[in-house]
Amino acid sequence: MHDLRLALRESAKQLEDAENTSNKLRDDYENQLHKKDEVISMKESIIKEKDAYITKLEQEISKYDPTFVISTGLNNGMSLNLSPRSSLLEVPSPTKHQRIKRTAISAEPAQHKKSKDLRVVLQAFDKSDR
Repeated sequence: MHDLRLALRESAKQLEDAENTSNKLRDDYENQLHKKDEVISMKESIIKEKDAYITKLEQEISKYDPTFVISTGLNNGMSLNLSPRSSLLEVPSPTKHQRIKRTAISAEPAQHKKSKDLRVVLQAFDKSDR
């Protein structure tokens, strides 16, 4: 009977330790979730601030010039109409003052030259006396 009481006390202690460990893990998990929620709300507020700043800049651009020309030198005289949230995949239209130089596509290789080695040279024979 004494052994049963010791076994019962020991199992009760193990159960209590398991509950304490479980409670500690749950508290740690809740703390981590709380920290992640704080980080998420902070980043959301940063995104809202940047979105407001972008909107302000777009309004400034549209106030001074409705069509914004990118001056990187890579646009080849093309102007892009950058409205808010517009896609850069849209096809730009050429400006009135500049023309785009067009290049033709050749079926021949670029290094191909018309030279003597490509021509067949026929030997000249005198006419027969027949």
